[in-house]
Amino acid sequence: MAQENENEQFLGDGLYASYDGFYITLRAPRDGGDHYVRLDDSVFLAFLAFAQQLGWLEASEDDDA
Repeated sequence: MAQENENEQFLGDGLYASYDGFYITLRAPRDGGDHYVRLDDSVFLAFLAFAQQLGWLEASEDDDA
């Protein structure tokens, strides 16, 4: 499926991401219509903390202080 706008980036597995200055929007095109999730900064940081707990991200140097 085509990108919805030129600001979108394809992430893989049928998922697109864009940023409007406030929200990161994730879009998953589906036959019955697109599904959207919008992440503000606090939710995105919580998501990154979750990824770090899974061992997908290394702890930053700031976390050692």
